[in-house]
Amino acid sequence: MCLCVCGAVVTGMNVIAIMYVLFVGAPFTHASNLVPFAPFGVRGIFSAASVVFFAFVGFDSMATVAEEVRLSTRSCLALLPRGGEKLGTSLLSSFHSPCCYSNL
Repeated sequence: MCLCVCGAVVTGMNVIAIMYVLFVGAPFTHASNLVPFAPFGVRGIFSAASVVFFAFVGFDSMATVAEEVRLSTRSCLALLPRGGEKLGTSLLSSFHSPCCYSNL
């Protein structure tokens, strides 16, 4: 019962904080800031959404792995450098190709 009440209180505090930021910040908005609402068009919106989606999927899979292994701190810390190495390699290779061949 206590966890349920604590969860409801924390959720209520989050909602109040978000509403406070929205209502206090509303007078400082200007319609001129929304003129290029989507400067990269629908493609930019979907690109950003896909990045956020895959970031969440990666976080979710890491959290699931951490729940299922016996020694989560040791196992997850051992896997993070390997994942970072693969991510870094793929990012460097994808950014390297267009830069080197753009002047040909």
